[in-house]
Amino acid sequence: MVPNRRAFTLVELLVVIAIIGILIALLLPAVQAAREAARRSQCANNLKQIGLALLNYEDAFKTLPPSVVYGCPGDRTTATAEIPYHHTWITRILPFLEQQALYDQMDPLRPAWDVAAGAPMSFARIRLDSLLCPSDYGLTQPGTATHGTAVTCYAGCEGGYGWEYSFSFSTSSTVAQRYPELGGRETAGIFAPTFTCRLAAVTDGTSNTIMVGEVFSRGYEGTPTLYTCGNGKPIDSDSRAYTRSAFVGVPLPGNSTSFFTNAGIVNPDGSAVGTLFWKTGAAILAPTFVGRYGANSYWPGAHGSHPGIVNVGLADGSTHAISETIDWGAWCKLCARADGCPLAEF
Repeated sequence: MVPNRRAFTLVELLVVIAIIGILIALLLPAVQAAREAARRSQCANNLKQIGLALLNYEDAFKTLPPSVVYGCPGDRTTATAEIPYHHTWITRILPFLEQQALYDQMDPLRPAWDVAAGAPMSFARIRLDSLLCPSDYGLTQPGTATHGTAVTCYAGCEGGYGWEYSFSFSTSSTVAQRYPELGGRETAGIFAPTFTCRLAAVTDGTSNTIMVGEVFSRGYEGTPTLYTCGNGKPIDSDSRAYTRSAFVGVPLPGNSTSFFTNAGIVNPDGSAVGTLFWKTGAAILAPTFVGRYGANSYWPGAHGSHPGIVNVGLADGSTHAISETIDWGAWCKLCARADGCPLAEF
């Protein structure tokens, strides 16, 4: 005689399914948080390697690289027009990032942009994972939206206004009224176009000065207020993106136009720098950020892909996660290399 076997009733089965569903719902946030923590750690490690590469470069050449080299090398014995070559600080440190093979493809005396083809040179199209934040979900693949250029999620800190090697806020400026200690102080950062900076010039101390910061590959949008942090959000459209090219240095238009035109600096294809961005659609920027815009606030500044923070690498080679709620004055001091102002814990 076959013994009776008690099977699950429909109600019991539904209860088990419901319990499993609740357990999954409870576990998913923990799993996602663990994954984000791992990505955040990898991002910090990328910054660490970039920072060490910059310090090794400085040790070898006794100076840090300029943000962009816009010069026009060539045969100066003839009247033939010379073409710009627009290499960025990242191309300079490739050998120190274990990218000697890629560096060997780059001729520093030839342009980073192929004018005839209307596209970046082959080396400037190569995507490097070490230059990308693993949490970045934007324009990390070279393509139409990036105008063919490989992008980076890490930008050198220009501080100040972003295109001058030396800059200070007037003692009568709005900044000085709110932060009197910054009035008349040097607020430029480590990087500047065509200029180089020695570590000896970082008189605020290498452990108090941002050298490289994280940037979301599409940029941030928000109210372009200069004296706030954390009031922006990631741009969600490729067509409105402000992306940093890893290897093609592009002059910034607008208020800086006269600075570039007076210096004879042109766009990568030889066209004059104007009041509009060089390319239509998504804008291509040099791999730098402007320190006067607070963390996670607006596209010219530093902004991350991690909730509530932006990762930075200091000039001593260390990395830190800076809260987006940091006081703007403290952020500005961190971005400056020689303001001489006391800096509280950050």
